[in-house]
Amino acid sequence: SDTRWVCRYKNCKAVKDNFEVILEVLREEIDANSNLDVAQAIGIEAMIKKGHFILFLIILEDILTKINILSNLMQEKKATLGKSVNLINSIIKTFENDRCSEKFKTVWTEVITLAKEFNISLEISAKERKDSSKRKRKETTNLQNYYVNNTTGAECSYVNVDELNEGMNDEDTQFEYWKINGYFRILDYVLSGLRSRFSTESLKIGHSIDNFMKLKYDESLHFIEHYENALCIDKDQLKAEMLIMKNCINKDDFDIDALVSEINKKIFPNLYKLLQVALTIPVSSASCERSFSVMRRIKTWLRNSMSNDRFSNLSLLHIERDLANNITSEEVLNIFAQKSRRLNLTI
Repeated sequence: SDTRWVCRYKNCKAVKDNFEVILEVLREEIDANSNLDVAQAIGIEAMIKKGHFILFLIILEDILTKINILSNLMQEKKATLGKSVNLINSIIKTFENDRCSEKFKTVWTEVITLAKEFNISLEISAKERKDSSKRKRKETTNLQNYYVNNTTGAECSYVNVDELNEGMNDEDTQFEYWKINGYFRILDYVLSGLRSRFSTESLKIGHSIDNFMKLKYDESLHFIEHYENALCIDKDQLKAEMLIMKNCINKDDFDIDALVSEINKKIFPNLYKLLQVALTIPVSSASCERSFSVMRRIKTWLRNSMSNDRFSNLSLLHIERDLANNITSEEVLNIFAQKSRRLNLTI
């Protein structure tokens, strides 16, 4: 979905690849001075010709390109958290390995090349020097012995420009400053977000649910024990149900539709309960967002007076279009013909 912020890696790449053309267009607009847009063009040109804009453009293109791989996987309709575990861990590991001076040297070389090509200064501005020397808000000592699951007003303490000047030339100072206050800071936020979203517990549950769908009892114990008391599950009975169901399907590789079609609530009560839970645990919000996108496409400004009933019915037809496409027009006409008429037609 192009509405997701992570997909803006395409924008970063487009701006970087067409940087020269963008500057030419802005300069033509400024020189023409023919309309009110000239003020906006001056502001945009001044912004993109700053050193930190070039730096963050290249950093974000690199980071978002990697995250977009995971985003594409998570948006698939058949995606599961268990299947995504290896990719999630690989991306986190990649960012952890990237958080080093060697990796930033590659980024910095690209930044310098682009800056020299367009005569952009990479000097640390007075505002950036002032911001780095400000006193940072620290965590209160009253929370040291407590587990805090919400954000506080504390700030990360990054390097001060004045601390780098001793024994360093200007190029080394710029390199160290942007490495710590730019590159490392962005990576820290990304890693923190990934670890928060994909905690060890959630990945264990996801992997366990995938094994449960394959009717592997031992590998799905983490999921079973998590809901054992809440759903009054008999583990011994469940183990027997999973074994019998696996023999009923009699296939090494089967999909969820085959499993659902075979399960009977009265014959396999424990397996039925856990399967209901497993099917309702979403791997992402992609399906919900697709539904909202459908609603926006249907109820446009031209159809703003549409009633809720008609809106709901049209949305349902579009969201479940895979099922709707299998319905023949002849069946719909037959059902309509069997209904009683509102008007008596006389000849």
